[in-house]
Amino acid sequence: MTVAEAIALAAAIGMLLFFVAVFVSIALTFRPWFQAVLSSVPISVFQIIGMRLRRTNVNVVVRNLIIAKQAGVSLSSIELERAYLQGCDLEKLVLAMIEAKKRGQDIKFQEAVDADLHGRLQEELKAKAAAGTVRS
Repeated sequence: MTVAEAIALAAAIGMLLFFVAVFVSIALTFRPWFQAVLSSVPISVFQIIGMRLRRTNVNVVVRNLIIAKQAGVSLSSIELERAYLQGCDLEKLVLAMIEAKKRGQDIKFQEAVDADLHGRLQEELKAKAAAGTVRS
């Protein structure tokens, strides 16, 4: 093998690795977007790219948006991302919002976030139920 052939081989391997990296990054961006589109959850590719730049776990946010949408709870990707960045457990938070809706409780998302951050989400829901804030 000559030097020119070795350089050509190295260039070909480098280009192949570059295209694989580009393909993987595109797939990582479009997979959650495609899931959201199929579930009728409004989220743009640019929002997903922004989440990735802010180091948000896009899959967790999109999965919980889908769960909330299917349960009839209206949440935005911005609200869920903000809660995620604050350190909330999104799955627990979304399930608590769904449970509150089933019980007919009027609880704001930010109240649930604050309660989750202080570790008292379930107690907050029970207190609201006991206080009579259940809608008829």
